[in-house]
Amino acid sequence: SWFGAGGRVIDELERLQPRACADVEVRLQRQDMASTLILRRPGAEPIPLTAIGYFAFLQMDGETPLGEIARRIDQRFEGAGVDLHHLVRLVEQLQASELLFEDQRVVRARAALERAGIRARNGAGDVSDQPQNRHNDDVSALVHAGFASLVGSEFTRALRKFRAASEAMPRSLRLARLIDLLERVGAGEVDIERDPWVGIEHMVSQAIDQRVCPACGGHLREVAARAYRCEDCGGEFQR
Repeated sequence: SWFGAGGRVIDELERLQPRACADVEVRLQRQDMASTLILRRPGAEPIPLTAIGYFAFLQMDGETPLGEIARRIDQRFEGAGVDLHHLVRLVEQLQASELLFEDQRVVRARAALERAGIRARNGAGDVSDQPQNRHNDDVSALVHAGFASLVGSEFTRALRKFRAASEAMPRSLRLARLIDLLERVGAGEVDIERDPWVGIEHMVSQAIDQRVCPACGGHLREVAARAYRCEDCGGEFQR
């Protein structure tokens, strides 16, 4: 799983509406008295699916949320034991085999975040490195909504959620780094991983805008035009 989807991420994933591609080839493969459905698109790797997996794939019309698909599976295959975790893994497999419509910005963003080691944390944690903020439910909800949007190929919504979380938590280096990557993907930059990270500038500017000291978290007081001093550590900053 790209982002360790679990906990509150799973709650967000219920609303996602994956859409299957139209040019998918389906064939039946028989082996050892058993049958498997093989799905593929021209030029992509084939993927084997069970009857339940294929039923789920047929429900992915871009309008039906994953939560509803899970309920339909339960009605059609009573006792199958397929929950949202299973459907998320199926969506990931279908995306890897190019069987679902995807925003290419999301494809690049997921790859960049994976290489940067940034993923959703399970449970109540968020992507902040600051322990005192890990129980901030509002920020945690925004962060998990952002990661769920990336799994669901919703680039604009993901960036909006992460920006809102970063505004509420201006000293989070991980959020600043995450937003930096997504914004550069959105701008069409190439070789993002090879370029120096400029997200620290974003983090400092955002902290100053909220009168929070980027160094210690204390209160910033404006001492001159675009100049600020921290009342706690005495640090001075300019915009």
